[in-house]
Amino acid sequence: MDSTSSISANVNNIPVLNGTNFKKWKEHVIIVLGCMDLDFALREDRPSDLTSASTAEQRSTMEKWERSNRMSLMIMKHSIPEAIRGAIPEETQAKAFLDQIANRFAANEKVETSTILSKLVSMRYKGKENIREYIMEMSNLVTRLKALKLELSEDILVHLVLISLPTQFSPFKISYNTQKEKWTLNELIAQCVQEEERLKQEKIESAHLASTSQGFEINLAVVPTDTWWIDTGATTHISVTMQGCLRSRMPTDGERYIYVGNGNKAAVKAIGLFILQLDSGYICGPFPTPSWNGQQYFITFIDDYSRYGYLYLIHEKSQSLDVFKNFKAEVENQLSKKIKAVRSDRGGEYYGRYDRSGEQRPGPFAKYLMECGIVPQYTMPGTPSQNGVAERRNRTLKDMVRSMISHSTLPESLWGEAIKTAVYILNRVPSKAVAKTPYELWTSKKPSIRHLHVWGCPVEARPYKPNEKKLDSRTVSCYFVGYSERSRGFKFYDPSTRSFFETGNAKFIEDVELSGRESLRKVVFEEEFVNIPIITIGHGHIMFNDTIQNVQSITGIQDTPEIPPAQVMEPIQVHQEVTQQPQEPQVQVPLRRSTRERRSTISNDYVVYLQEHEFDMGLEDDPISVSQVKQSSNSEKWIEAMKDEMKSMKDNGVWDLVDLPKGVKPIGCKWIFKTKRDSKGNIVRYKARLVAKGFTQKEGIDYKETFSPVSSKDSFRIIMALVAHYDLELHQMDVKTAFLNDNIDETIYMVQPENFESNDSKQLVCRLKRSIYGLKQASRQWYRKFDQVITSFGFKENTVDQCIYLKFSGSKFIILVLYVDDILLASSDVGLLHETKRFLSSKFDMKDLGNASFVLGIQIHRDRSRGILGLSQKAYIDKVLSRFGMSNCAPGDTPVAKGDKFSLHQCLKNELEKKDMERFPYASAVGSLMYAQVCTHPDIAYIVGMLGRYLSNPGMDHWKKAKRVMRYLQRTKDYMLTYRRSSHLEIVGYLDSDFAGCLDSRRSTSGYIFMLAGGAVSWKSVKQTLVASSTMEAEFIACYEASNHGIWLRNFVTQLRIVDGIEKPLRINCDNKAAELYSKNNRSSSKSKHIDIKFLVVKERVQSLQVSIEHISTNSMIADPLTKGLPPKVYHEHVTHMGIVHIDDVSE
Repeated sequence: MDSTSSISANVNNIPVLNGTNFKKWKEHVIIVLGCMDLDFALREDRPSDLTSASTAEQRSTMEKWERSNRMSLMIMKHSIPEAIRGAIPEETQAKAFLDQIANRFAANEKVETSTILSKLVSMRYKGKENIREYIMEMSNLVTRLKALKLELSEDILVHLVLISLPTQFSPFKISYNTQKEKWTLNELIAQCVQEEERLKQEKIESAHLASTSQGFEINLAVVPTDTWWIDTGATTHISVTMQGCLRSRMPTDGERYIYVGNGNKAAVKAIGLFILQLDSGYICGPFPTPSWNGQQYFITFIDDYSRYGYLYLIHEKSQSLDVFKNFKAEVENQLSKKIKAVRSDRGGEYYGRYDRSGEQRPGPFAKYLMECGIVPQYTMPGTPSQNGVAERRNRTLKDMVRSMISHSTLPESLWGEAIKTAVYILNRVPSKAVAKTPYELWTSKKPSIRHLHVWGCPVEARPYKPNEKKLDSRTVSCYFVGYSERSRGFKFYDPSTRSFFETGNAKFIEDVELSGRESLRKVVFEEEFVNIPIITIGHGHIMFNDTIQNVQSITGIQDTPEIPPAQVMEPIQVHQEVTQQPQEPQVQVPLRRSTRERRSTISNDYVVYLQEHEFDMGLEDDPISVSQVKQSSNSEKWIEAMKDEMKSMKDNGVWDLVDLPKGVKPIGCKWIFKTKRDSKGNIVRYKARLVAKGFTQKEGIDYKETFSPVSSKDSFRIIMALVAHYDLELHQMDVKTAFLNDNIDETIYMVQPENFESNDSKQLVCRLKRSIYGLKQASRQWYRKFDQVITSFGFKENTVDQCIYLKFSGSKFIILVLYVDDILLASSDVGLLHETKRFLSSKFDMKDLGNASFVLGIQIHRDRSRGILGLSQKAYIDKVLSRFGMSNCAPGDTPVAKGDKFSLHQCLKNELEKKDMERFPYASAVGSLMYAQVCTHPDIAYIVGMLGRYLSNPGMDHWKKAKRVMRYLQRTKDYMLTYRRSSHLEIVGYLDSDFAGCLDSRRSTSGYIFMLAGGAVSWKSVKQTLVASSTMEAEFIACYEASNHGIWLRNFVTQLRIVDGIEKPLRINCDNKAAELYSKNNRSSSKSKHIDIKFLVVKERVQSLQVSIEHISTNSMIADPLTKGLPPKVYHEHVTHMGIVHIDDVSE
């Protein structure tokens, strides 16, 4: 290998300097230069200049130093990216150049220390890697901290390792605490490796482990080898955890300890309930309307642990035993568990009968339970609450059936199908009694609810017809009545043939009013009066009365008052008029309050997707008037905020109280109340603002010019991309009462503020001396004042966006972004940043908010060690979803489906449809989606633009598409628009068009997006202004629109003067070869003669090297989602390339 190849190989071993690896880079540089004997210039200062009297040794030393210095500079610069190299002052000596780099990145050591320490304390061993390698990785982090002058002792490292081990190592941790007082790291590694091998062996020898009941999870527990548990098959089992137990109780005196085989004893912490340990049963009926096949009763069995229920329709109560046998055989076989106990009331079908002597004669059901060893549990007479699980379940079922039938047009004889559907649904939705759904606890699988539909809705179904002919009707108009019990399909009722059939091929029509009438029908679904032997207590013996008793009805279920034990119940006849009998005065006893802990209906960590409501469910609004403030629960805080505002007015001398001149009408004023929230939605400040009613001002009299100091969103995102790339400091400030900082030129009179009128001079008015919020000229006055102040401090205005200011101080710089009274500061130097903040605070009443984290409703997340910055609107999206009743909606895969089209035919056609559509806040929904699209979501730009075209006359189809976008935002609300540090900083554009995509005007849709630092900084989806005659023409028009905005972006970034390479042509990619060639070709053709001359400016821009139109494959065209719907897989790939990723990818 020659010397050149050797040098090249060694240089390639040096990692590229990226801002976070300075120490590693410096170490490699010194090693490489030392190996090549080129480090002389780094070790020694430059020798004195040679003279005619210099010796040969001095000349040799100078020659060696110069060669070392020259080679060292070239090698170091070769491994530094252009963006970083341009920010480092030029040096002629290698040693000074290395010192400049060290000074540049010295501030990163604190961040690197924090990052490494955070990673070290949060590490957790998950069992995937080798435990020796895992501990060595932690040891390496400690070594890196030591190099950063933060030394952790070996004892601390040992404790950190132990803390990070999972629960399987719990006995090992106990052994550590009880054996040696102090362990070395090598001893810990050896013991951990031995423990890991033992755990692996126990997994293989499964006979040494006791399995837990199905329906819940449990961690492995390590039991000392000299102690064992005896499993004799008894009804009481032992578990090392309370997981899986529905509820528990404390042990009694005789249950406090368990003795094991060698005489040791273990303490019992609690006694819990698990699956199939207790089942509750209940029979309801008879009902006056039999089901379609004659059943008049239903019986339910509910597992007390999981709340999973079974329901059977029966003709007579005597069938309960046969049904229970089928139920028992199925569940015991499926779960490999035995039913331990059955709880029921004392009905004859369960309990049996009493003879005349008072002895119980067990019925067939009770005898069967005794034969199977199942413990029967009966409620006491008159206390149905003791069987509360079954009682409440049946009450819920009755309410659901009544609601389902009343909202449909189906006959009441289908109550059997309705109640089976109700049980099916209850098994799959959360219950306040259990942490998960009953289905998940019963089967250990999460239920799917995507296939659920509205019971009783009209359906066009296609049944299986083996003898179907070509001209026969393919579908049947029917109604959905349930789910197939043993197949994946649905059950339908055909009213024309009064028959049922099952199929999975159907179209559900769930968007129409099902009842077909203005008011819901009343469903009389009551149990009939039945003969039940009633037990009464009197004179020391039990008597039986064969009386007719009214059983609880479905439509009116009320709590029965408790009857004192000594009271005798007289027979009550059905048709006999009941009169209230006089009673003895009773002593009033205070009601006993329940001490039971109230549990929430749905646990906090549970997510279920319910059908969204189509009405406004907005968050609690802020008060809109002073009267509402006085009635508010936070009235003291609002009034305090009003006083602070009035103090600011007084301190700034905003007005003088004067008499109103004759012929002059004062403008009004109003209080505006707003709660300011942080990124998590928590209230941080109650803000009251006094605003003038500027809408009553007259142009030319009360004001002359207006201007609002608002930076564009594109400018904001470009600044954020530069912050991520250059690792700039990013801080935020707020100007208090910004509009009060400048005098006004016009004479304006205003009425006195409500609730703060002067007691002595209520007839006077306010003559305004300074601008106030609400005045037409207030924004312009504030901007003029701020511009004068900030330019006097050395800031230069960006001529492309006048609300962006830049200041240089040597190699340091700071960027200021102004958005009315919110200020962002991005600086390469902390000292310059604080100097600017001190200056602003001296000129205005400022509030320093520190590091920017929440700006204009946008959350800013940073991982400075990885050079990543993310923009998120999760809080805003949550508020939008809540406002439109979509907080619990099912997440959508894409905002628009492939092939979806919009047209005027979907708009409203008559007054009835318009009146119906008034219920839905379509315009408000589209406006809310528009702000999310403008700020951080280019992925919904196309569909939001399409929805906006029909704001004047939206139809039901448009409303459904808007809800689909909200479902998509539900899935992606945790996603962020991200920017990353890159080796090359360049703006790259992508454009696309959808030829003749508008069905109404046949115009095409243009879409473009510009990328910087790995994320989108600008995008647009818009309908073209004229009809294109070909795909090439449509694409060329899109080139014109994209190049217009590309030139603006290029000029803006050029004004910043901190991005290298921006002067070269701006590259814009398109996937139409003909459009690319036409932009570069000066020749005309018959197919392009009609193209408007204004679009031909694209050719001029290409020739003048302002832009460059390049062809790429359609698969790489990330602007595709801005012009049309795409398949989910392709769509997600393009969205990822836009820089939209999940928050975990930013914060991990």
